[in-house]
Parts: sequence; C-alpha cells; structure tokens
Amino acid sequence: MPSPTSLLRRATPSALALGLLLLAPMSSRAGTLCGTVRDAVTSQPVARAGIFLRNLDWTYTGLYAASAIDGTWCLAAVPAGTYHLDVRVDDYRLAVVRDVVVTDGASGVDVPVQPPSVALDAPWPNPAAGRVNFRLRLGQDGPATLAVFDLAGRRLRAWTDTDAAAGERLLEWDFRDGQGREVPAGRYYLRLEAAGRVVTAPFVRVH
Repeated sequence: MPSPTSLLRRATPSALALGLLLLAPMSSRAGTLCGTVRDAVTSQPVARAGIFLRNLDWTYTGLYAASAIDGTWCLAAVPAGTYHLDVRVDDYRLAVVRDVVVTDGASGVDVPVQPPSVALDAPWPNPAAGRVNFRLRLGQDGPATLAVFDLAGRRLRAWTDTDAAAGERLLEWDFRDGQGREVPAGRYYLRLEAAGRVVTAPFVRVH
C-alpha cells in the first residue's frame, strides 16, 4: 500500500492548483438596476408600480421593486446576467421589457407604460370590522359606479357619478346599506364599472 508521502510526491503541481481553486470561494458579480416608470401618453410618473425581475424562461427571480411617487425604482444586488422586467400595477401587467443586461455596475432602464383605464385596489383592512377603505383610479373622464354586493348578488350600497373626473378616489364604508342598516359579518365584493370595463375585489367583514 503506498505511503502518504509517496501519494504527495505523485501529485502534480497542476493537480494541487486545481484543488486549491475548488476550495477557494467563488466570486460573484452583482449590479444595480434603476429606472423610472412613466405614463407613455402624458409622461407623468407612475407611482406604486411593481417591477418584477424574471429569468429568460420567465421564472421569477424573487427580486422586485416598487416605483416611488416620482416613478423612480431601483433593484440592488442583482446577479450579472440577462433578464426580463415585468411591470404591473394592481396585478395588471402594464409593460414588459425584454433582454435587460445587468453587469457588475449600474444600469438604467426607463419604462413607458399605458396605465389601465380602470383600476381598483384591494379593500383594506381585510378582514375589516367597523369600517373598510376603497381606492379606485380612473384613466379618463366619464360615468362610474362603485357598488358593494353580497355573495348572493344583492347590491347593498352604491356610489354613482355620471361625470366622474379622471384620477384617484378614496372612499370609506361604514358597513351600512342604502337604507342605513348595518350589514352582518360575512364575505362581500366590490365592483367598479367605468370606461366600458368592470373590475371586482373581494373583502370580509368581521365583528
């Protein structure tokens, strides 16, 4: 049986170097990806847009950012490589930017988007007790109706504006129907109809 000394003598310098290389920590390169989300028509900044980083096969990397009130966003510590950007607002896909290359430096990507003509945030808090908040956005002027329904399809409360202006609105509901009666705990859904579109969002009331 060969001795340990003879085994060491048989090891070539190249083999020893390879062993040291395998034991050494792998160096990784990472970069920073920043940009601005703007309305493609008005050039105004788009806030609260989610920027999701996806691999070339569209699997999610787990890295994301949200645009600030001035539309700016940044993703730090992104491994060097090529990716797609998936840009969404309230789970609506507004834009896709393909083949974004990230190096070990800083890269900039501005994203022009076409916001949806109608958007409805998830009601909050959810579940809610005494009151619940609604936020909606209209991309153009025109009639709009926001209504609350129970699971049986009965309309309990509605807010209608025959000439609603484009923009964002916040409403607070005290869980009373159109006749002023308090609705029981249970599951409900919110329905917004405007600009020829209908969007809904579920929520729950608890006592």
